Amino acid sequence: MRRPEFRKGLFVVLLCALATFACSRRARGPRPLEPLRGNAVWLSDVKAADEPGSEEALAAFRCAAVFLPAREIVVGVDGWKGIDLPAPARPLSRIPVVLVVEAAADPLEGARKERSKTFGAFLAQEVEAVVARGAAFGPIRGVHLDIPFSGATAQAHAAALKDARSLLSRRISRAGGGERLPRDVALTWSFRKPPPKEKKPRQAIQALASRVDGFVAFVFGDDNGADPVFTDSLGKLWWAGYEPSGAGVVRRKSGEPGPRVPESALDPLTNDPRMELMQELPWNEEKGWEFSLRAARNVTAGGLALSPGDAVTFSLPSLADMLARFDSDRKGRRFARGRLVVFDGRSDAGRVFPIAALPEALAGRRGAPDLQVWESAETGRLLRIGAENGGANASLVSRVENWVEVDVAPARISDVLPGAFDRWEVYDASGRPVSPGRASRVRLFETFVAPRERFSPARVSVRGTLPSPCCRTRTHVSPADGGEPVATDWALPALGKPRTPEPGSR
Repeated sequence: MRRPEFRKGLFVVLLCALATFACSRRARGPRPLEPLRGNAVWLSDVKAADEPGSEEALAAFRCAAVFLPAREIVVGVDGWKGIDLPAPARPLSRIPVVLVVEAAADPLEGARKERSKTFGAFLAQEVEAVVARGAAFGPIRGVHLDIPFSGATAQAHAAALKDARSLLSRRISRAGGGERLPRDVALTWSFRKPPPKEKKPRQAIQALASRVDGFVAFVFGDDNGADPVFTDSLGKLWWAGYEPSGAGVVRRKSGEPGPRVPESALDPLTNDPRMELMQELPWNEEKGWEFSLRAARNVTAGGLALSPGDAVTFSLPSLADMLARFDSDRKGRRFARGRLVVFDGRSDAGRVFPIAALPEALAGRRGAPDLQVWESAETGRLLRIGAENGGANASLVSRVENWVEVDVAPARISDVLPGAFDRWEVYDASGRPVSPGRASRVRLFETFVAPRERFSPARVSVRGTLPSPCCRTRTHVSPADGGEPVATDWALPALGKPRTPEPGSR
């Protein structure tokens, strides 16, 4: 072969190779994103995403994802129906979102075999429906199926998920990886119950695991009891799920049960002087704590209407137990990707464990209320005493553990109007209970100190001269996470004045 012809042939071969490489690059498309890892949150009420500063607070601890409810499956006589749930007022911009398809009950429980076989096609439509709305929620990275199942229905769910995954794969291929069904959208499932002991249901769960990209294993709170060991054995990435919120239930004086009461009603009910703390069970690391509040008179508070004798019984999980499990549930688990904490309600203001307390908990530190006192002497015979919780952590509910004490010696206390505090007691210089007129110390009790709560001031009337500078204070509060009480020594108030003109008027 002549040399010019050889060079020409080599040039043609190189051009073909480059063209083949370019085509293969176009065929493969961009590399898929890495699976989500790290700590995440689940907002059970999507309106919580609209709270000012909420996304910034999540970004502060590098929140890996936000789970948001987007679709609900309702079981009817004629079959299943999917309902769109509200989207936030504005989509999240900085944090990936996982859209949740939820169901209150097992949609396949009691369903005929023929009907169960159509659930896979229905499920595929539900996944497509939430993905189509993804832009209204934020940068979508997953669809999570929070759908109950049992040992009896596990096999039917596995078959349905196989059909749904097959249908979605074919539709993705036809869509060419377009925006309707992004390739980087992971499909995950919830575990909330302990794994079945029987071999056949366990095998069905293993079959289900082969059709999803991961799990959320709810290990704490409510009636959750997923097994981290079993979940990890399935070989898929998973989050350990925690639900720290509690709730109450109304018990009518007649004995009839009343409505369920959200945790957000706790603070307004304990702040109402017409409510009495009647039953206070010891804090327990396994069961948390329980207590009852009884209406002494007609009460309208926290969205409730109570008659005299009606009571609200609250059950709150042990936050200390949750913090301990943050590490133990994932220790030595090969496929654990992080922790997922569920927050109920629309605002941090109504939560015993708010989002603002999460970074400290994730860092392995137990938080406590930061109770700070301020005083204002007026006319030499009147002392205003206020307080505010400067921290994001709450206290236990107790009649005796949470208080502010002020020493007005050499003056003597003649009368006390407690303001926003629940009750008061007075003592002499040795700490012995005495009657007003002989007392130089007043102790103001608060049944429950909520995160960031501010108390409108008590008014203490005195006889004699107030000390200068006025006046020594000390505080005592028991944290909601069950840790040791936080007590301060006698000192002048931490705050010279309230942070706001009139703090926490309730």
